[in-house]
Amino acid sequence: MRADLVVIGGGLIGLACAFEARRAGLGVLLLERDTCGRHASSASAGGVRSLNRDPAEIPLARAALPLWAGLSERLGADVGFAASGQVRVAEDEAALAALEARAARTRSAGWTHERMIGPNVLFERVPTLARHCLGALTVDDDGFADPLKAVHAYRRACLALGVDIREGVTVHAVSRADGQALEIVTDHGAIRAGSVANCAGAWGGRDWGGQDPGAKDQPSNSLPGEHIPIRASALQMI
Repeated sequence: MRADLVVIGGGLIGLACAFEARRAGLGVLLLERDTCGRHASSASAGGVRSLNRDPAEIPLARAALPLWAGLSERLGADVGFAASGQVRVAEDEAALAALEARAARTRSAGWTHERMIGPNVLFERVPTLARHCLGALTVDDDGFADPLKAVHAYRRACLALGVDIREGVTVHAVSRADGQALEIVTDHGAIRAGSVANCAGAWGGRDWGGQDPGAKDQPSNSLPGEHIPIRASALQMI
């Protein structure tokens, strides 16, 4: 079997990648070990956030916001996006100083989306906050979306465009075949592809050459010629 592009992973990133590649005219095969959106993509808080991003992430985060605003129309299904704004609250003087320094660094890099607000504006915006809070860093056009709705909308849109989605398929190895082609070995046989997109999330740093991904002190060669250091970090929300 052959495809122009094989996408490994059926979360939000993998589905979005497959959707855009198919719209560009590529023949796309998406492989998902479980079911699409089974892991983090459908169980996140749904934040669509450029607030307090690592500086390296700011350009991508800011470019994504208008895409989210028009995503329901683009996919033909509601993804639950709302531009509610987001705030990062300072509860003491040290936290306030840190946020002010952050805002100054962001402005010096040419970004104007983050701004400081004082306690009066903060309490108008979030009336239930404790009154000892001193202010906040905010981004007005940040917001949130519904993770499960977004995943299902992307999956349906991919299928409508002709993306070949195969769930319950595990990728074991990726290697160079003849010429520039790649061979993707799965538990359902081998596939040849012109390109591979690694969208496997927390598993994206595993060694597709066949080594135990849980073994310590080994190189993590995600795809031929690549090295992606990834570690899992589980967060809790109450």
